[in-house]
Amino acid sequence: MITQISFEYRMGMFRGTDDFKNSLKESFNVHERPIWMPAAGGSFEMWFEIFVNTSLIDFLKGAFIGGAAYDIVKHAVFKPFVDSLGELEKANEYPLEIQKYAFFFEDTKIIIYGLATNFTSIFSAIFSELYNTYDLLSSSSGTSNIHEIRIPVDPESGRNEWWIGPEEIGPYLTYWGISIDFGVDYFIWDVQNKQMISNQ
Repeated sequence: MITQISFEYRMGMFRGTDDFKNSLKESFNVHERPIWMPAAGGSFEMWFEIFVNTSLIDFLKGAFIGGAAYDIVKHAVFKPFVDSLGELEKANEYPLEIQKYAFFFEDTKIIIYGLATNFTSIFSAIFSELYNTYDLLSSSSGTSNIHEIRIPVDPESGRNEWWIGPEEIGPYLTYWGISIDFGVDYFIWDVQNKQMISNQ
C-alpha cells in the first residue's frame, strides 16, 4: 500500500541515518534528502511524506479486523516504518524533532504535526479515531471529498503552533482542521464532541 516514503532531515548531529534509510528500503521505495538549516533551531529535525496507493477509507477498513479496535502500527503496512523509526530514535542521544508527517492517500492528505516520540501509541490513537468517525466526519461536512486533515490545530486560528508536540495522546485528539472540496472550504472538527465547531 505504501508506495514511497520521502524524508528530509537536518544535517548536523544525526546518527544512524544511513541505517535508517537502508532498513526502510527493505520494505519501501525511499527518497531521502539532507538539508542545511541555520543553527538557531534544533539538530534532530525531520519531515516525512508517505504515499499510499489507496483511498483513506479503504486503508482504514483494511487496517481493522472485523471492525474491532486493532493496533494499526502492527499492520504490515506500517510496522517496518515504525520499527525503523524506533531504531533511529535509539541511535541518537537526544529525542527526534519530527516536525511533520504528511500521508498522501489517493483522496485525502493527512498531516500530523510535532509527533517526535511515543509515535506508536499516538499513530494508533489517531487512525483508530479516524476509523471510528470517518462516516460522521463525511456526513457533517456535507461531502465525501475530504481533501486534507491537519492534526491537531488551534480551534481559534486553525493553525498548528507546535514545534515539538507533547508525548501524550490526548492533545492529538482535540481539534482537527478539515479541508473539503479540493481545499475550497475549511472547518474545525471537535474530536471529543464529534462535531463541526466553526467554518473558517
